[in-house]
Amino acid sequence: MRKIKRVRFLWTIIKRTHAERLVYSLLVSVFVSALILCLVEPDINRYGDALWYTCVSIFTIGFGDFAAVTVTGRIVTIVVTLQALLVLAIIPGIVTSYYIDVVKENRKESVTLFMDKLERLPDLSREELEEISERVRQMTK
Repeated sequence: MRKIKRVRFLWTIIKRTHAERLVYSLLVSVFVSALILCLVEPDINRYGDALWYTCVSIFTIGFGDFAAVTVTGRIVTIVVTLQALLVLAIIPGIVTSYYIDVVKENRKESVTLFMDKLERLPDLSREELEEISERVRQMTK
């Protein structure tokens, strides 16, 4: 159940950053490349085998059970592999950037609330003053 939540959270970040286009373009490329390979490669006669070969190429596993022998097949393999490497390299950067932005925004809101309390110092209760005092102590450590 936790893994599903993590995947949903990851997909939410991808959608909020509009990176889903990259993911969709990669998926389309995989299926189109498999179709092209199925048509041009003499040893790959079934679409499932072509899809398998494409996935193995994308993740640079290279089991060797199929290999592109035609120029077209090799070019398709190179293009889809490079696209996958780029997309799969960009996604962690997008997630990290999003996380950093969220942390900065939370910090900014926290500082704004803290400054607001400091401006209203005479109006604060004893508990609020103790809370501010504790936060200041933590900041100076």
